[in-house]
Amino acid sequence: MILWKLHQFNDNISERKETTPNVEENAPHPSRNQPHPEIDQFEQLLRDSNEELYPGCKNFSKLSFVLQLYCIKWSNESFNTLLGLLKDALPKDSEAWKAFDIRHSEFAKDPRNVWLGLSSDGLNPFGTMRNVYSTWPMILVPYNLPPWLCMKEEFFILSLLIPGQKGPKNNIDVFLEPLIEELNDLWSVGTETIDSFSNETFQLRVALM
Repeated sequence: MILWKLHQFNDNISERKETTPNVEENAPHPSRNQPHPEIDQFEQLLRDSNEELYPGCKNFSKLSFVLQLYCIKWSNESFNTLLGLLKDALPKDSEAWKAFDIRHSEFAKDPRNVWLGLSSDGLNPFGTMRNVYSTWPMILVPYNLPPWLCMKEEFFILSLLIPGQKGPKNNIDVFLEPLIEELNDLWSVGTETIDSFSNETFQLRVALM
């Protein structure tokens, strides 16, 4: 966005130079107190480009991070390159988890509650592109497990399967509605669960991160 605005600003200045008529040398100089929206916009972009990517970030400014993204050549190795860039740019301990724990302290103080992540991707179950068919599994990932376990296939929760001749695209929210309703109920009310260690029942609640 910063680069696009700078480019747009440069185009506007170029057009103004081409269309500005010649003036005599004795013409009155414009007052410096007059507003100059283009200059103000350019100065604001310069200030934004020097700002930290996020509060406390020492490695990247907003502009330098955007430039790094532009330098990534999208190939079969690009995804790993992007992950490496995000690892360098973002804080080691995500602030989102801390903010969630502060905002929902009652939920966070009970380690038996469940944190989930939702992911999906389409695939052709027939293994060939000759058959026009797609299947979209909706996978829930338990974030309570250590990082090296939560992404293992044996811990995936298949919550929904969307079949059809083509992907759901913008209509995916229609298929997700029953799942979202159930997750909302697990968040606000929870479900009665037995703690096998303490041999007591409690209200297990779920949060979708």
